[in-house]
Amino acid sequence: ASVAAAVAGNQKAVWPVAISLLADLQRDSLTPTLTTFNSTLSALQGASQWAQALHLSGDMQTAHGVSPDVLSFSLLAQACEAAGSHTQLSHALHGIAHKARALTRCDANASSSAEI
Repeated sequence: ASVAAAVAGNQKAVWPVAISLLADLQRDSLTPTLTTFNSTLSALQGASQWAQALHLSGDMQTAHGVSPDVLSFSLLAQACEAAGSHTQLSHALHGIAHKARALTRCDANASSSAEI
């Protein structure tokens, strides 16, 4: 089973399945991809689970090193907008941007060290 297949059905009923499949990947030491995260975010957005979507979007990069893309941010924004959680969205996007800048600096430092 895949997260994308789970999302193909009724999103309000499948978001727990999508979260469970994501946890299964991690438990089996498999690395979730951007598509896996976006599929899960889509299920959360469709079920108006904005708090879960905020948590997952932050976890993508910090715990898994997967950078959110335009679709990730769009799904997160739609989930928060549907719930009227504009303040939460603003804080989340600020936090994600801060983490992305920190990771970029770390990558740049590692690249500079490797060139020496």
